[in-house]
Amino acid sequence: FKKSNGVIFLTHYAKEIIQSALGTNKNYKVIPHGIIQQSTNNYSYSNRVFNILYVSDFLPYKHHFNVVKAVSEIILEGYSIELTIIGRKDKREYNKIKNLINSNVTLSHNIKILGLLDYTEVIKYYTKSTLFLFASTCENLPFIVLEAMSFGLPIISSNKKPMSSIINGKDVLFNSHNVNSIKKTILNNMSKDKLLDISKKNFKSSQQYTWRNNVSETLNFFNSIK
Repeated sequence: FKKSNGVIFLTHYAKEIIQSALGTNKNYKVIPHGIIQQSTNNYSYSNRVFNILYVSDFLPYKHHFNVVKAVSEIILEGYSIELTIIGRKDKREYNKIKNLINSNVTLSHNIKILGLLDYTEVIKYYTKSTLFLFASTCENLPFIVLEAMSFGLPIISSNKKPMSSIINGKDVLFNSHNVNSIKKTILNNMSKDKLLDISKKNFKSSQQYTWRNNVSETLNFFNSIK
């Protein structure tokens, strides 16, 4: 870091954290990566089933069990909600979740753990989900969040940066370590009008993350430090 001619950060959050620990490099640039842009907002609200989608590998800082626990409590209170989790499974978290789900037939019917899927399959779930949830507490610039935004998905997320500075909406952030916080945030984001409004804002925000801008700014930065 100290010997480099220049440093590229994905977010201002990363810049602040890293430079506070290592000192400031005089030549740096914040350049977010791009995503494949959707030409139109694909989001639509269905009155049939409220489907929450969480796409992420099972890792300790992703808090899958707390998410499932929160959704389980909401389901058992009588709400018509489904939760779909896509991502590479581990043993510790997955086994805890499996035991919880298997304890009640309603939970086993409404909560699905699909494991790792091909990207083309994941897209299908983007287009039929009501709400996207992201509970990770350790990220730089989560590609999966930007991708969900590009499909126009309303998103609720952990209250950690950089997620808190990326997604749109009021009362969309929760404490991933607290089941009640996750539960409350889900319940606060079940209104059709609110979700449609957040969808429009997230889709618009996603359009700033293009590969064209990424490549252009990266090459310009390379040329500036020759």
